[in-house]
Amino acid sequence: MEITQLRKEVNKVSDILRNTDKLFYLKHRWEDEKEYEDFSEYKSIISKTFLPITKDIKITKGFQITLSLKDNFQIIVKINQTHWKIKARRGGE
Repeated sequence: MEITQLRKEVNKVSDILRNTDKLFYLKHRWEDEKEYEDFSEYKSIISKTFLPITKDIKITKGFQITLSLKDNFQIIVKINQTHWKIKARRGGE
């Protein structure tokens, strides 16, 4: 994967994040309901959000989302209470 293609994928992720409040809602809800709800339901909803990018998605209960792309590249999204951060890297770095 070329760096220009990686930038395009990061831009796609940014567009998804800018156009939905769903992830913030889920983050807040999980914080309130984690003792009672199954996180797999959250993972399913979040995974569907990023399916246009990749099917290889890992999601932690801390709302770190790792999207694995070809050529061992990853886009990592961290959702907190009020904002998100995106980082791109080669896997394992």
